[in-house]
Amino acid sequence: FGLLFFTIFFFFLCFTTLSCGEGHVAAKKTDGSIWVWGWGNWGQLNNGTGGLDEYNPITLSGTSNWQFITSGQYNTFAIKTNGTLWGCGGNLYGSLGIGSSADNSYALIQIGTATNWKQVASGNFAALALKTDNSLWGWGQNDNYQMGNNACCANQLTPIQIGTATDWK
Repeated sequence: FGLLFFTIFFFFLCFTTLSCGEGHVAAKKTDGSIWVWGWGNWGQLNNGTGGLDEYNPITLSGTSNWQFITSGQYNTFAIKTNGTLWGCGGNLYGSLGIGSSADNSYALIQIGTATNWKQVASGNFAALALKTDNSLWGWGQNDNYQMGNNACCANQLTPIQIGTATDWK
């Protein structure tokens, strides 16, 4: 028991960021790699076409050039050190921001072509993100004015700027 605890304790010490979705966790290690585990039914673990659950941490991708990670309810988003935004998992109502509301993405997919993303947060079926110029962007379900653009009921399939302010933190 002591050796198992010691091994698990030191494995988890390497994480600098943890984010919990509905039933899954995404974490970033000090080396820039991303690890996920838990419920993967919607593809949020980037582990194949079956949406499998993972009982132990697995790497989200084979690279270690990630600067930011977050878990949504049914998806996972990450920003690379080059400022590109990536996501996997549930895409209901266009919640991945990939230009469609097609089925789930079981593999990481780049969202748009911008290279100045700084932070992203995901809710139920919508997401918000900040760019390095501190502008606010959103995509996904918009049936309750989630996009803040005074328009209702048309889902936003790609990121749109919310307002014109550039002082979001």
